[in-house]
Amino acid sequence: MADIYRSNAKPSSIYTGGKSLSWGSGVDEQIPIKGWSYEGTAANQSVLATVTLSRVSGLPIADITRLLDEQPGSMRLDKLIRGLANGDIKHPSWTDAARARLNASITLHSLAAQEPLRQPSPSYDWRLFESFIVAELSGGSRETFMALFLDTHYRLLSAEVLFMGSVDSAPVYTRVVASRALAHQATSVVVAHNHPSGVLKPSHSDVSVTEKLSKARMLLDIRLCDDLIAAEGHCVSLRNLGFV
Repeated sequence: MADIYRSNAKPSSIYTGGKSLSWGSGVDEQIPIKGWSYEGTAANQSVLATVTLSRVSGLPIADITRLLDEQPGSMRLDKLIRGLANGDIKHPSWTDAARARLNASITLHSLAAQEPLRQPSPSYDWRLFESFIVAELSGGSRETFMALFLDTHYRLLSAEVLFMGSVDSAPVYTRVVASRALAHQATSVVVAHNHPSGVLKPSHSDVSVTEKLSKARMLLDIRLCDDLIAAEGHCVSLRNLGFV
């Protein structure tokens, strides 16, 4: 039987910085020059996002502009990128080749983000993992459970998505987490999942699964360092909340 991570929060509206993000038209006349800063107004950021997505996907800016103009004005950028990458957001302009290129870009970003985690550390520091987990999981439309396997010096051995669920829950098989930890000869594990609802507060199911994973790892002499929850560009540590 699988344990279930289940969020008890209802989905909330998605927003960017508390403001609606208007992609606008005519972006194709506003291509940033080299060195153009992404800092500034929401309008400037939307232009940069449009141009960057065009370059990554290989699609004309006009096609990307039409695609973005049809999305809700309050759409968060991380949710947009995840939706385009996993196929949740569909549009005639968005091709299989564009999706493949975007996924390749996401994979490269993930590999680069893992490099700092592969350095030795005297102790577990959840802040070192926070930005990676947010980048990996925030914006997803389904709950996703991943595990980061570490050695005796808290260096990352492998980061793996183990389970995919629905909008508010994901099955978690303790034996699978244990077998993967043993396969990597890991001495400690950090697990993480997202809340598509956008609410960071852990549910009762989250706490129950975390406690069960912790007890199971102890029997194998593998430490559960933390359970991290990502939502809306933020992250919370269940260890810091006293549940690990």
